[in-house]
Amino acid sequence: MRERVLTWNDLKGKQRHRGYERERHRSPYSISPPGSPHESTGSTNGSGSTTWSFRKGEDDTLDGDNKKTAEDYEKLLQKYQQEEQARKIAPPPSSSRPRLTFGVEIEFCLAYLVPSGIIYRNGGRAQRGLPHTTNPDPEDGRIVEGIASIEPDAAVLEQLEGLEKFTYTAKLDTQRQKEAFQHIIKTLAEYGIACRDRYPNNRADPNADPFAWTLTGDGSVDDPTTETAANYNFCDVEIASPPLYNHPDSHAEVRRVLDILTYTYRINCDTNETCGLHVHVSSDWNPNPDPLLPVKRSPGFHPRNLANLMATLWVFESVLEIIHPKHRRKYATWSAFCEPLCVSSQLAIEYDSATNTKWKRDGLKRLLSLREEQDCKEICKLCEPQVERLAYNTENLRLLYQTTQDRNRRTIEFRGAQASVLSEEVYNWAKVCTGLVEFADTVDEKILDTFLTVHLDDKPADFSVFELLCAIGRPEQAEYYDEKIRERDQEGGDEDSTPSYEPEDFWGLPDVDEDEF
Repeated sequence: MRERVLTWNDLKGKQRHRGYERERHRSPYSISPPGSPHESTGSTNGSGSTTWSFRKGEDDTLDGDNKKTAEDYEKLLQKYQQEEQARKIAPPPSSSRPRLTFGVEIEFCLAYLVPSGIIYRNGGRAQRGLPHTTNPDPEDGRIVEGIASIEPDAAVLEQLEGLEKFTYTAKLDTQRQKEAFQHIIKTLAEYGIACRDRYPNNRADPNADPFAWTLTGDGSVDDPTTETAANYNFCDVEIASPPLYNHPDSHAEVRRVLDILTYTYRINCDTNETCGLHVHVSSDWNPNPDPLLPVKRSPGFHPRNLANLMATLWVFESVLEIIHPKHRRKYATWSAFCEPLCVSSQLAIEYDSATNTKWKRDGLKRLLSLREEQDCKEICKLCEPQVERLAYNTENLRLLYQTTQDRNRRTIEFRGAQASVLSEEVYNWAKVCTGLVEFADTVDEKILDTFLTVHLDDKPADFSVFELLCAIGRPEQAEYYDEKIRERDQEGGDEDSTPSYEPEDFWGLPDVDEDEF
């Protein structure tokens, strides 16, 4: 008989993400003491919720409320101009524990019109050319004109005459994209937020502002194909934050940028299956006690912590993916860029997940056996993908051992989420990602071994997202995603995500024979 340690009502408290001041409750599995070094203590604003509310357009083509006015825009501008300009996030108090940093990358399609009234589509996407001279939704105060104004040359215009379909040159596409980037950079600068085009200097630019957000294109992002989308041109954009400490002010900065983008532009990403949200997390661990050694040269993760993290993901990957829509899960069309660790990693191949009945247990033992390694090289090798990229990507850590150049990130990348420019969604997924790393950094090894062994073969119906997020010390996100999954089930149905438990029946860990592991 398992001992009951926590109830749904205990966890529920006051719902901070609904605008109330929410009480903090700790999970029975959470090992981090109050005032964890990963997150500075002090007042917080939860998700940094703003007074603005967002809703999707009627046909879900454009994200956010499609009735922003010039007055709304000015209010937002005045609000953010009163805040500190280009805030530099201060590190949390010093501690012997590693400090977590994170960053977000959001892919989206930016809608715009050009003076010629021609609707363009670049090569490889929907090829259409339609005459259009007026704003399709003049009541929408967000910008679509003046973002990209470069006209096609005479040869292209001659090609377009009388044609419904065409392909325009890659050069023209690049010109329009760069002009759109400059428009975004200028907009963010009005609010005191530094932003730059990542190319041509990329991250190798020694003079680049380390606190600046960066913009680049993404060839994997496709234009939306809805009826409303036919009235616009679209530019593929990926915006990435600078490295930020896991601190409430950092989440507030992400919220500011997303609010500005959503209030200024007509964006498509939430319903676009080709757009993803990627969260990078790093543990600021440096094995060299020499204070003169630059922090940027640290390996990023202690082998023990990375082994704990990848073992946790190895066991609970099928539970975590229920957070995401079906097209972001294994075997779906776009999961080629976020393939499962338990299916497509070298570790899964080595233990032959197709025929070996004990492959998952064997893989878990292998990962945990690498805690005492001198570096993370072997762990990264086992977590390499067969073809594309895994949902939990260690490539940036692996490159540390393959190049002498000091330009790559020291992060693990969480690639599974659907893109969104809604601050609440980005905040909660970022908190899950940092929570998993924090859990791996602080959990007692014996407790973790027992925890993973007990739930090794669990499916989402056996051990839910709600229970897992409570276990890693993220009850706020547990409640957020539990409600979101239930709403999704009611709207469209998702047979893989309905838990078999009632919220009141939240139980602790059963006893396990340690000799079994």
